[in-house]
Formats: sequence, C-alpha cells, structure tokens
Amino acid sequence: MKIYSDTLTAGEVRMAATDVNGSRLGGQIGFETFEPMQSPRKRRRGWNVRLYRIGSQRHFNTGTHGAGDQGAADWDDYGAFLAALYEKDSRAVAGYYTGRENFHRSTDGKYRPVR
Repeated sequence: MKIYSDTLTAGEVRMAATDVNGSRLGGQIGFETFEPMQSPRKRRRGWNVRLYRIGSQRHFNTGTHGAGDQGAADWDDYGAFLAALYEKDSRAVAGYYTGRENFHRSTDGKYRPVR
C-alpha cells in the first residue's frame, strides 16, 4: 500500500502500527515492507508498506517464490492501521482513500476510534 503525507514522519507511520497492537480491532501487526519513496508524486513524503500479523494463517505470495513464512494482515488489521494513521494526519492519502473522512465514509465508520 502506498501512503502519502505532507506532515507525517516515518516514525509516526510506524507508531500507527504500534497503536493498533492491543486495540479492539487489530491484531499484533508489524511491517513486512516499509520503504520510503524517493520522489513521491502526491505529497511531500511517501512510503510503500505491507503489514504482517502475528498468528495469521494467511501467507504472503511473493509472485515468484510462493507463500512466505510470515502471516499476512487482514482487512481489519489494515483498517485499524489506517484509522490510527488518519488520527495523526487527516489529509494523508493511503491506497485509494483521500483523507480521514473519505476513509471512514468508505468503511461505514467501522474503524472510527472509540472516545
């Protein structure tokens, strides 16, 4: 997934994954891939990320070598991660979501933080 932001730092993107761990929606997640983009087109900063989840029965498919050893994150893991990310930058672009309100509207509010 591609993430673009004018304000987020790499540390804040990583912290969004940490925020999910132990939350009501996400599992124990981490980054399978975390690569900064050299020249992001949509915002000042960008990253290519792919999440894994500890204990997941799904496996990554590399496209050339078959399934990997780590478990792939599921929709809820990504949803919880994006919700945490949008709490840090409401204008970030992640995948095809163009901001916090667009994300929550598209997911019917399933990942809105409980306050």
